[in-house]
Amino acid sequence: MPVQKLKTLEILSLASKDVPKLRASPAAVAKLLGRKTGRSSLGRYWHGVQYLLAGGAKDIREPLLWLTSGGEVLGRNGLGDVRYFAPGQVAPLAKAFGDESPDDLGDGVYDEAAMDAAGIYPGCWEKLAQTYDPLGALRELYSYARTFLEACAMDRKGVVLFFGEEDEAFDDDDFDDDEDAMIPAAPTAAPGPPAGTIVTGEGGRYYTRADAASFVAESVLQQVDADLKTLGYSCVGDFTGIQHPALEGGVARAFVSSDRTSAAFVLMSTERGVASTTFSSRLPGDALVQVSSAFMLEKKKVKFFATTISRGTPPVLHAALLDRRRELEGKHGAAVTTDGTLEAVVKQFELFWSKITAGNSA
Repeated sequence: MPVQKLKTLEILSLASKDVPKLRASPAAVAKLLGRKTGRSSLGRYWHGVQYLLAGGAKDIREPLLWLTSGGEVLGRNGLGDVRYFAPGQVAPLAKAFGDESPDDLGDGVYDEAAMDAAGIYPGCWEKLAQTYDPLGALRELYSYARTFLEACAMDRKGVVLFFGEEDEAFDDDDFDDDEDAMIPAAPTAAPGPPAGTIVTGEGGRYYTRADAASFVAESVLQQVDADLKTLGYSCVGDFTGIQHPALEGGVARAFVSSDRTSAAFVLMSTERGVASTTFSSRLPGDALVQVSSAFMLEKKKVKFFATTISRGTPPVLHAALLDRRRELEGKHGAAVTTDGTLEAVVKQFELFWSKITAGNSA
């Protein structure tokens, strides 16, 4: 296979009132595709998601068929049609996603060799599995897209689907069938941190201070603060991330418990208000235990212990964190205290992200 950039399936929310302008203006369509907010993505795993939800590669029917075809064509980019689905179509697509939890996606169906044989894009599942966990990455992006589609359906918004490209080129020759790993590409020099950076992460991630009031209503922030205060947490500031998919177009409000043994991150955006709430505690040896309302894949090999409680309220999530932490403290030691600053909480957020992305091999 020649060097290429893998195709990604991008998903944009779209209000019905904006559709007539897009129908009449190719320039408006091109501008829409570059929008940074109100979007999600299935990455390179779009075909895999369709395959797993449908239970195979044959006789794909609507609404799952819409991941690869159908809809009103608003225009084209260099990779294919820009396709619009009205709110009445989004609802059944969101339901098809909602009927399968991220934890269960692929059970009894996921088979890398079978997916390669069926021509499921990108057609190299067995080779990808040599260096990381494709199913884990697939489930994670599926979880984000699932939540996004549910929000669009609730808000009576349509969606636009189109193909984009990954930032990095993919070369099949980088795989060596006689080895257990893919030959890594030569590292490129990373740009310096932008102004206002408070924490520098891995993979070009930078964290900067932000103002959540610029994203959501004051009443939402007041409710978030009140909910966390009831649990003994105080706000230490807001932050966002550069080159960070979970923070793109959004912001996180950070909290620290009164005993400084746990932190909380509330992710918010203009489109969705409160997107997720996560409670986190560090244990000795950089072990991390977290409980979240957003899907997380546990990776015990890198000492990341995760529990997902979909739509969990802050009290439920916090109680679950304390229960899980108690189970783990016997083996790993008592929870580590932080200095209670925004920087310390952001470093804990980056530790979490580095564990779930590092090599994708755990």
